[in-house]
Amino acid sequence: MLLPNFTHSLNSAFACKNLLCGLLLTLLTACQITPQSPIPVFSYSSYYLWLKTLTQAELTIEINKQKNIISSQKDQKSSIKLMLAHSLPSSPIYQPYQAKTMLNQYTISSANFGNEANLAFLLLLKDQLNAQLLLIEKHKATHKKKQQEVDKLQKELTHLTIQLELLALQLEQLKNIEKNINQHN
Repeated sequence: MLLPNFTHSLNSAFACKNLLCGLLLTLLTACQITPQSPIPVFSYSSYYLWLKTLTQAELTIEINKQKNIISSQKDQKSSIKLMLAHSLPSSPIYQPYQAKTMLNQYTISSANFGNEANLAFLLLLKDQLNAQLLLIEKHKATHKKKQQEVDKLQKELTHLTIQLELLALQLEQLKNIEKNINQHN
């Protein structure tokens, strides 16, 4: 009779132990199943779109705000915001070279920019700045070549003008010589 009671209490202990383990596992997995509310990540593309809606005066205020934040605390987000202002064609501080230089200071990874959407946006911006800078350099080279052609044509025109003046002077001298010959005859 002792043996059945011992077996019964042993089975109860195992059942209780199993129940406790099951309950503990349920509680632990419930913590993992419950979705954690994600920390909101700043969107640089949304910020850029917002910058595009600002007037010149509002842009200037926003730029000064970001410069003040950078000077007081060296904030990466503010530095990127300022870089976006440099890349915006309607901005009073539009300087694609400066924007590219600022963007090159950062290691491009989603960890550095909060998420893949920001990474994609900044990579796209980097590609666009590279393309734009190439076009600017081509434009400068073309402008320089055209200016050299204009300078060459200007020199030719000056040379031809001088020759024309000399020929006009010679013609006048010949007319005077002819006049003198006709007066003596």
